[in-house]
Amino acid sequence: MSIGISETVPGLRPRLRLLNGFDLQQGGHHLVLRPASERLLAFLALADKSIERATVAYRLWPDKPEGRAIANLRSALWRIRQLAADLIEATTTHIRLHPAVWVDARDGLAELKHHDPETLCDEVEGMALQGELLPDWYDDWLLTERERLRQLRLHALEEAVRVLIDRDRLSAAIDLGLRAVAMEPLRESSHRLVIRAHLCEGNRAEAIRQYQACAHLLQEELGVPPSTQMTALLAL
Repeated sequence: MSIGISETVPGLRPRLRLLNGFDLQQGGHHLVLRPASERLLAFLALADKSIERATVAYRLWPDKPEGRAIANLRSALWRIRQLAADLIEATTTHIRLHPAVWVDARDGLAELKHHDPETLCDEVEGMALQGELLPDWYDDWLLTERERLRQLRLHALEEAVRVLIDRDRLSAAIDLGLRAVAMEPLRESSHRLVIRAHLCEGNRAEAIRQYQACAHLLQEELGVPPSTQMTALLAL
């Protein structure tokens, strides 16, 4: 059953999940929207800023004449307001997602950056590191957003690995480093962190094995050797 925000627990933030599919909740209730309104909310959530109405209309309905696209935008906005008045902030020229709405692909990653790396490996499965951004949607504007999210995740993981190495938490560092490698096998910086952690443990054979795995992937997939930064780790 759908329910308006004003009818739920006062002050509780709406929660918009975009990873593994669209889901909008308030106070434990699912808020049901039509596809056009879902796309409008998702677009504004990922933009995370105020945008001109004409720009939003063009991005969401690029194959429609300008007048039809603007009409579609007005209709999607109207349906959102019928459900809950405080999901969107709008002026006559600009619209944005209301700042009170929590978004997993934005706020979840921000929380991840401040998470203690020593417990991250135990809780990673339930955090913003997991899941594909709106996997069943094929809108062109999502391509850049998916890549941006992938880069944010990888940098968050790698930064956590660096902190763990500095704290001499080498087993946890290797665990998270290998997660980063699995997420993007051709990303050399993740392999280098795993090699560093193995060397700090005194496991040179493991470090060489990781180097060889990376070198093989780079040669097979890209036809390039490891970088000088990589070979310098093992003085090769």
